[in-house]
This record gives sequence, structure tokens and C-alpha cells, in this order.
Amino acid sequence: MDTPLLEVKDLQIEYKGRRSLKAVDRVNFELQLGDNLGIVGESGCGKTTLAKSLLGLLPDNGSVVGGAILWDKTDVSHYSENEWNRLRWSDIALVPQNALSSFNPVYRLRDQIVEAIRAHESISVDDARRRTEKLATMVGIDPQRLMDFPHQLSGGMKQRLVIAMALALNPRLIIADEPTTALDVVVQDRIIRQIVELQNELKFAMIYISHDIAVVAETCHLIAVMYAGQIVEYGLTSAVLKKPIHPYTMGLKNAFPELRVDKPLISIPGHPPNLDPPPTGCRFASRCPFATELCRQSEPPMVELPSGQKAACHYVDRALELRELAAKAETWRQVPAG
Repeated sequence: MDTPLLEVKDLQIEYKGRRSLKAVDRVNFELQLGDNLGIVGESGCGKTTLAKSLLGLLPDNGSVVGGAILWDKTDVSHYSENEWNRLRWSDIALVPQNALSSFNPVYRLRDQIVEAIRAHESISVDDARRRTEKLATMVGIDPQRLMDFPHQLSGGMKQRLVIAMALALNPRLIIADEPTTALDVVVQDRIIRQIVELQNELKFAMIYISHDIAVVAETCHLIAVMYAGQIVEYGLTSAVLKKPIHPYTMGLKNAFPELRVDKPLISIPGHPPNLDPPPTGCRFASRCPFATELCRQSEPPMVELPSGQKAACHYVDRALELRELAAKAETWRQVPAG
């Protein structure tokens, strides 16, 4: 098997304030070139913190305090800013959530993309302009619109150009952090399809951060479900969404509509736990209708099934039974309020 492009090993990320808070705790996964991994979970579960750590963009009060981020076998988790600058855009690029904040409002779009290319590569202005025009065409934008200022383009067009800028130096990994959240569903669908087409053509690896399971189902063949700073389930997207093992994944699936199935939506009661300090045992126990005293007292290990699917639950052997129960709204009503 090929050496992984990216390996995240027991990664721990901490924010320091009056007290320290571990926002990402012992996260593990790996990616090969061409893989696409979707990371899903509620707001505050650690998705964006994880993504920022893979780009060396943690805020000043955030740091990697354990584990490793291996890029081409090299641990980059404690790289300096200069070392990260050699990796960003050329090897790892970001498609952010807010396209508006990605462009300087007083510069023409072409000039900004050309500047980004020339900052990382020795290339003439004319060659950089030609590459920029080619990138615009690739993402479905008329190259003539590159002479516009950012405010002259719609949100969807700006987001396409953010994708083009991320592709400018042919990176091997693109991290897309909620790239279509601010767009209407029609434009969102077009951009998602374009991202999939570009990845199929260019063969880069991708990490797609989202709270929307439906988007990840459309874009990614691998999925990691995060809860309270940890990955609680991991595997092929088709397997995880068809036969979830962890009760939290079951709850997320029940909370999203399916166009082909007429079923009531069931919300997960309660809120994610306070991680200062984290609860003893399973972090989902206070919201889980199947939790026992074992769950509240003992943290479940990550168990790998013969299918390759992994889940951190004490009761993986009861997954079929729990899925049937989790599909009923009355099951979740048993969870204490709060």
C-alpha cells in the first residue's frame, strides 16, 4: 500500500485562557492522494480547529500539545511560520467558508490571484495571468470577469474563484471548510458538483469540513464523525450512513431529511458537554438514550469492525438493535432534558 500523504496521529490541540481547554483530543486518520474525507459534527465539536492545525493557522492561544501531523512522513505539527509558508498553497490549500473575506475589495480579482501565484512561484506576470484565466475557465467563470472588483461578482462566483485560487499551485491536499454554507441551495449544489469534478480530474486529496451530512454524502467517500473534540466513528461514507454504529451518528442521520424517504426528523436532545474539564466516560453519554453506567464511567475504545468501519462505543455488537430503536422519536424522548 502507498505511503499516506497525510497521517494524523493521536492529535491533541489545546486553547489556553484562564484555564486550558483541549478542543481536539487524540484524533487519528490518514489520507492517500486522491482520497476525499468528510468531517461532520455539530458546531463546536472541533472540526475547524482540526482543519486549522493542518494548515498551521491555529490562533495564538491554540497549540498542538500531543500527537503528530505527518506530511510526507515529516511531522509538521510544530513548524515555524516560515516552514508553514513553504507548504501552504503549494502543497496544502484552503477553501474558506467566507469568500468575501478572501479578497481585497480594492484590487481587481485577476491581480489578487496573480499576486498569490507569484508569491509562491518564480513566474512572469504574463504567465501568471494566463494561468489565472485558465483557472477561471476551469471553475466556470468567464475570464473577462477577472477584471472586476470583488463586489461586482455574486457570492457563488466569488466562491468559485476562491476554489480557483486554491488550485493555482496544484496542491496535493485541499481543505474545504464549510465552503458553501453562505450560499443558496441551488448555487451550493453547482459548486459541490464542480468540486467533485475537479477532484476527479486533478486527483488531489480533499478534506471537506461540514455540519451537513447530505453534502458530505455527495462529495466524500470517507467520513469521520466528530463529537466533543474526538472522532467517534470513521469509515466509508456509504457504510457509515447506511449502517451507523455510534449512537451519535445515528442521531445525526435521523436529524437530516432524505428526499427519497418520507420520515419525521428526530433531533438529538441536549447540548455537547463542557470540555473544561471533559466528562468522565463517553462524552455522548448525557445525550444518549442507550447510555449505561459503564458509558458514564469508562471511556469507550475505538473498535474496528471486519468491514473496516470504526466506532468508539461500548456496544458496537448491538448496533443493529440500537439503529432500530434510534429511528423512533420516543427513544430520544427518554433522554433527560438539559
